[in-house]
Amino acid sequence: MKTMLMTAVTAAAMVVCVPGAGANALDAHWLKADAQANVSEIGAAKWMLGQTDNADVRALAKRLIRDHTKALHADQSLARSVNIKLVLAPTPQATWNLRELRKEVALGDVDKAYTLLMVADHRMNTQAAKEEAAGGNVAPVVAVARASLPVLQTHLAMAKRTLSHLT
Repeated sequence: MKTMLMTAVTAAAMVVCVPGAGANALDAHWLKADAQANVSEIGAAKWMLGQTDNADVRALAKRLIRDHTKALHADQSLARSVNIKLVLAPTPQATWNLRELRKEVALGDVDKAYTLLMVADHRMNTQAAKEEAAGGNVAPVVAVARASLPVLQTHLAMAKRTLSHLT
């Protein structure tokens, strides 16, 4: 997985983009959304490490931090090469989700709430990457989307497995 992502990043860096040439609307939207999703996943996972003692949840959060940090760096490099400006802040939805997770601490079910959120997020992110891979126009963006799919699918499987240990 790591090799696939690095290959896509290398391929993206090798593509010479014409100055001023940008991605189509789908490419730009996916890349911006992917960067924001990465920022959101990293932030939530870091916060979660301070909330849980559960070994499975901690392993999930650590894996998400590692992989989404790498993916964010790939997004940033790619965005520069295709002249797309990224917003490196969580989406309003992600901010709301984290606020709701904070409420779960008092209720004593933050591990399950976080893991359910990671299942939902990774389902959505996998679908978005599939759509970009199928309909994108700019080869380096499509390559990064394709390379992200196995990583996102691994995260989804890991979150589902973690959830099964919590219920």
